[in-house]
Amino acid sequence: MKKWTRDIEINAPIEQVWKFLDGSVENMQQIMPQVVEQKPVKITEEVVGSVYRQKYREGKRTEEYDIETLEYLNETNEKKLKVVSHLLKCLKLQLFMN
Repeated sequence: MKKWTRDIEINAPIEQVWKFLDGSVENMQQIMPQVVEQKPVKITEEVVGSVYRQKYREGKRTEEYDIETLEYLNETNEKKLKVVSHLLKCLKLQLFMN
C-alpha cells in the first residue's frame, strides 16, 4: 500500500485554525470549498468514534463518504484531531492536527 504524508505549519493562533476543522460546515468550506454537506451518522459523547456523512463536489460529480473521528482532544493549550475518511471504499485519507 502506498503512503503519502504532508506536514504544513500554520503560523496562526490555534483557536483560529481549530474553528475550521471542529466547527460548522460553513467554516470548513472556507478551507475545503468542495465540501457541500456534512451530517451526523453516529455521535459519541467522547467524540472519538463519531461518524459524519460528507458530500464532496468534484466538478459536476458529487461523492458521498463517511468521516470517522479516531482521536480528539480540545483543551485550552492542546488540540488534536485525527479523522479517517473512506472514499469510494478504496481510498483512506487521514487528517491529523496537533
